[in-house]
Amino acid sequence: MKPVFALLAFALPGAADEGGVRSEPFGTRSDGRTIQRHVLTNDNGMIVELMDHGAAIIRIALPDGRHGLTEVVPAPAGLAGL
Repeated sequence: MKPVFALLAFALPGAADEGGVRSEPFGTRSDGRTIQRHVLTNDNGMIVELMDHGAAIIRIALPDGRHGLTEVVPAPAGLAGL
């Protein structure tokens, strides 16, 4: 696990214990390399999404107490929205 992701996993209660880290393709750099999105979740419903291109935070969502999420950092549709 890369250091930044390990740090965030420990910062989010339950994330490390629940296996709440998922990685998926997010886009392609101009040199053809794939950019990955890493989604961290915890058992309280918090979501943090990062990309490995500059280790940028692309989304933070917190439970709103009404079975929904509050977008603290709204997610862009793709790389063009960053």
